[in-house]
Order: sequence, then C-alpha cells, then structure tokens
Amino acid sequence: MAAGEQALPGIEPRDRRAEGDAVAGAVDEEHVGEVQVRRVVSRLVDLAPRVAGLRMVMDEPLRTPVAVARFLAAQIGAESQEVFVAVLLDGSHRVTGVFEVSRGTLTSSLVHPREVFGPALRLGAAALLVAHNHPSGRTRPSPEDLALTRRLIEAGRLLGVPLLDHLIFGGADRWRSLRLEGGAWNEST
Repeated sequence: MAAGEQALPGIEPRDRRAEGDAVAGAVDEEHVGEVQVRRVVSRLVDLAPRVAGLRMVMDEPLRTPVAVARFLAAQIGAESQEVFVAVLLDGSHRVTGVFEVSRGTLTSSLVHPREVFGPALRLGAAALLVAHNHPSGRTRPSPEDLALTRRLIEAGRLLGVPLLDHLIFGGADRWRSLRLEGGAWNEST
C-alpha cells in the first residue's frame, strides 16, 4: 500500500461492518487514505451547521417581525461577516428549517434567488423569511438589499412560496423589517 493510503489506526473494517455501520458498508476503509478521510471530515464539518439548521423545527409560529427578530438575533446578529439566512415556514408559519444562503465579507454577500428558493421548493415550504446582518451595525438597507428583496418577492410570487419579510440586523438587539417599511413590497405589486 502506498504512503498516505493506509487505513487509519484502530479501524477494523470487518468489525465495523458486523456492527451494521452504514458508512463502513459504503466505503472500503482499507482503500481510503488518511488524506481522503481528512478531506471528507473537513467537508462534513463545513456542512454540519447547514444540515442541522434544515432539521430544526419550532412549534411556535412566527407571525410578527418581532417574533422573527427574537428567533434570529442570536444566530446572525453578532456575526463579524455578512450572513444571509432563509427561514422556511409551513402553512401555519411554524419554522421547518433555517439555512445559511451566503456568508460574505465584512461588507457584502452574494445571494441569488435560486439559492434561496431551491431548498424551500425541495422541502415543501409554504412561505419563507430572509434576514441578513450588517456588521457595521447599521440597519439601513442598501440599494442592493432593496433590489434583492424585490427580486425575491417576485420569485416567490412566481413559485408560489411568498417572501413574508426581509430583516436586517445591525447587532443582536438592532434590526429593521423591510416589510414594515413597505417599500419593496409596495413597489412589487
């Protein structure tokens, strides 16, 4: 066996298969090198927060911007990078999933409607909310924020998954609801 292709110490492939390990049945550990295992583990660590968010369920409906802000403040309010998230809702506005759409730089993140609505459609969301933070602490929407909100409103109408609100956080306790301000929703009607 070439260097770097040896099985990790302490792994006995036959014993693990006997225990019914699903991964062991899919991967022949004798032919997986340490470098490949490290790459897979690194990728799983990167994906874990997204998967965990998609499995989250909340019993209380999110019916007001205040309820949404309370729900999301701890998750993205204090981030040092701009983070854009989508909250999937069922027909009663209960959370069926939360996922990070984009993580950007200190001043921006790239978001496209397909990344927002793809999971919503695959997971059968009835509606959704989006939010992002401004690490600067300002909650005033940029022209790009407003343009994106208009695009998401229109995409939601076309796809039958309405965008209910877009919140901007300027910290864990400072936020703004673009729905309450009306602009993007009034312009899209």
